[in-house]
Amino acid sequence: MFKNVLVGIDDRSRRRDAVALAERLVEPKGELKFAHRPSGYAFPAGLREVAEDTGADLLVLGSSHEGPRGRVWLGDEARHAIDGAPCIVAVAPLGYTELGTPITQIGIGCNGSEESRWALDVGRRLAADLGAATSAFRALSPGVLAGGRGPAADADAARRELELAAQEQLHRHTGVNACTSIGDPIGELSIFSASVDLLIVGSRGCGPAGRLAHGSTTFGLLGQARSPLLILTRASRTRHARPVTAVAAVATSVSAVV
Repeated sequence: MFKNVLVGIDDRSRRRDAVALAERLVEPKGELKFAHRPSGYAFPAGLREVAEDTGADLLVLGSSHEGPRGRVWLGDEARHAIDGAPCIVAVAPLGYTELGTPITQIGIGCNGSEESRWALDVGRRLAADLGAATSAFRALSPGVLAGGRGPAADADAARRELELAAQEQLHRHTGVNACTSIGDPIGELSIFSASVDLLIVGSRGCGPAGRLAHGSTTFGLLGQARSPLLILTRASRTRHARPVTAVAAVATSVSAVV
């Protein structure tokens, strides 16, 4: 779990959703802080600066009111706050407060990259803290089905065989429960997110600042995910070698950030 959690709030986000998620992720003796931007004031750069100045290891955001209920949805300003964030970022879906469910199922997006291996490490440790189950997920490119010209029944069987083989391989590599499907990564991950209480994804860097690449799978998920997202920015990886600590319960100490 996280020691120093910053909740970023503006007039277009759901404060209660962000706070509810933050309370589930902050460790018992950790600190929960708030940064609020009234309308008309610059937010993205300022929020990144507050996270930097306070040494936050987690930044939590709530979804925009404009998004579909039950989905993670952020406006451009909040997306810019994630882009270049110095710490791990969590985003709550709209209406998360009303769910009132603990985090008992953690999903991890895996694609064989260095970022996804770090996501697996964070997911395992966070699951141990929360007493949650862990599942790894990988979306296979539709290209793996190329060349199939037989009957539909044969094509379906070939698809199931490919998914099963990939699932077994993913389980061997991760040591946790594994799920796979064939299709667009954003769409398949968003479907998978409905079956977990938290989805962890790594982000690829964009230059020395370690910023998220616009148009990436991570940003695409911000409009479709059904569960909270935990986004492991490249900058957070270089700053925090071990961003979570082995603690079992949740409590909060609340202070204000002006």
